Amino acid sequence: MRILGTAAEFERPLIVERSRAGRLRYLSDWEAGLVGKTVHNWSGKHHPPHRPKRLFDREQVMQLRREGLGIRAIAMQLRLGVGTVVRTLAARSRSTRPEKDARPADDAAVGSVGN
Repeated sequence: MRILGTAAEFERPLIVERSRAGRLRYLSDWEAGLVGKTVHNWSGKHHPPHRPKRLFDREQVMQLRREGLGIRAIAMQLRLGVGTVVRTLAARSRSTRPEKDARPADDAAVGSVGN
């Protein structure tokens, strides 16, 4: 069994490397406009080489949250995943959060006043 484990240990990086090379080649062929003409994928559907983005109104997510709806309720109403709603809210809150440099410059002096 140890021999098979050792062989599998060496084979795994080779499989990953071949898979990555195939994806990169398909991406470059897609960008060159060759997919469906001279290059074909195994299914024959000629899909783009990435997962398509879900189009939805991110501002509507923020508006529903301001109205007091919970994350699950927003996800159900907009037919989105809970993770998508959470990521949207987190991204929007990061973009509207004030900068960290807005704090007083000398925090150590504030803590030592009572000593």
